[in-house]
Amino acid sequence: MLPVSEETKDKLRKATDVAKTVVHWGFLPLVIYLGMTTGEPRPSLLT
Repeated sequence: MLPVSEETKDKLRKATDVAKTVVHWGFLPLVIYLGMTTGEPRPSLLT
């Protein structure tokens, strides 16, 4: 196995943290958006 530097480990850790945050905060809005754009009948936000 190749040796990995501490700098590389830190960058991977930061990238993983960012990805977790994006998935955590973006999953439910994505599901709602997809449901509202592809669902029949289309729900109305105004009524």
